[in-house]
Amino acid sequence: MKKRVLTIRTIFDYIDEYFPSLLFWDGIHKHEIRRSDRFYKHRWGMPNEIRIEFDTEDVNKNWENINETAMNLWKAGYSFAIFSVEGGRSPHLHMYDCDELENWTIDKRAIYRRKFLKKYCPKGSNPDFELCEERHLCALEFVNHFKYNKPKKLLSFFDNGQLANQGMDTEIWSKMKYGEDKQIKEKKLLKNRRSKKFGDSIKETQRDLIINNLTFEEVFNKYNIEYKGKHALCPFHADGKNSLSFTNNNGLWKCWGAGCGEKGDIITLIKKLEDIKNG
Repeated sequence: MKKRVLTIRTIFDYIDEYFPSLLFWDGIHKHEIRRSDRFYKHRWGMPNEIRIEFDTEDVNKNWENINETAMNLWKAGYSFAIFSVEGGRSPHLHMYDCDELENWTIDKRAIYRRKFLKKYCPKGSNPDFELCEERHLCALEFVNHFKYNKPKKLLSFFDNGQLANQGMDTEIWSKMKYGEDKQIKEKKLLKNRRSKKFGDSIKETQRDLIINNLTFEEVFNKYNIEYKGKHALCPFHADGKNSLSFTNNNGLWKCWGAGCGEKGDIITLIKKLEDIKNG
């Protein structure tokens, strides 16, 4: 996978494509959809985003907490960016890849973020839980902070690539979705999917084992196919609208593009992609 580059244009293009109704604030006008003739300093949180900040008076402790949080996230395989403003009390950590959050209501997304912060932030720390609410404004990346008049600079972008669970924490996600009783079973299933390497899974001789242990996201990553949520660019026709839909629950996919209609299970997809690869 190509290494992603994070800039203000990357963020604007991303929002314009996937969250065009996201609201911005320039400090004067009411919250509004971004306009090219205005200079904004704040924005709402994105539905698939987690923002982390420690806004206490102890600046050194805030930095320590962000560093420890970052190490916890990196060990767990997540992707995130860390920004800092000169004179500010705390760095800002942004996770942009939690796509499965989009399937939930705005209130349920806020609950998930709170649980996530409690798990990955240092024990006894006090992260700003108000940022779990999408309507809570945050300083816009790469522009001057309204309070310090200094740019919100990117310190580092830790890119672990797309994970099979789209950045979601398996334990929290399954517990909220299925409840306590089904949590362990779902956790083991997703853990097995992520732990199996693509090459190992494709060598399995039993069809059910492949379907149960391999996700569509892993296949798309292997063959460099772009996807978003549960839709992907169909590799079998000139697709520009993410016409291919898929589900890991039953291992099926189908292209809804005009004149295409290709469909099948995950093994069918692999065979067709291998046919293209081998000419």
